[in-house]
Amino acid sequence: MATRVAKIAANGKSLAAARRSCRPKDLCRAIQVNLTDEESRIMPVAGGGFEQCYNAQAAVAAGSLLVVAIDVVQAPNDKQQVEPMLGKIAALPEELGMAENLAGGRWLFQRGQCRGL
Repeated sequence: MATRVAKIAANGKSLAAARRSCRPKDLCRAIQVNLTDEESRIMPVAGGGFEQCYNAQAAVAAGSLLVVAIDVVQAPNDKQQVEPMLGKIAALPEELGMAENLAGGRWLFQRGQCRGL
């Protein structure tokens, strides 16, 4: 909780001001705190609704199903995780070989998401 309050203060707001600035539809992320895991975030989930969670990503070798890279982020959107994951794959030892194919959801090929591929 102290970390979140410090972040609010660093932005020049008081906790009361942060509460007042939240619109009713907002989740008021500035003041909502999970006391057991303050680094998790409220994110939209498939099927509707929201949950307190993380967004986990994994790169898997197709032939062996070996997990070769992982990442856990607070951002709810997978589209922004492709380039960081490609960076992790590129940093793997040369002995593992080069990645030849990329599988992803249909969003990967929409709106220029595959520019860096």
